[in-house]
Amino acid sequence: MNPSNKIQCDDCKRDISKSTKVLVADADYCVSCFSNLDDFPAQYNVINKLDYPLYDFDWTAEEELLLFEALEK
Repeated sequence: MNPSNKIQCDDCKRDISKSTKVLVADADYCVSCFSNLDDFPAQYNVINKLDYPLYDFDWTAEEELLLFEALEK
């Protein structure tokens, strides 16, 4: 991959080019940094498949992010 095409998490600076990432306005976050934000943004987009667990092995990352979204409403 061309270095100019790499995407870094705006918080931890890890390369997330080939990972699940969360786009918030003009920021890119890895899933871990996004889940640790103090205030969840009203609008965000999750890029890639989320079929693995973040916190609970019985839930997928997609389900956990939907829960965060529901809690914010």
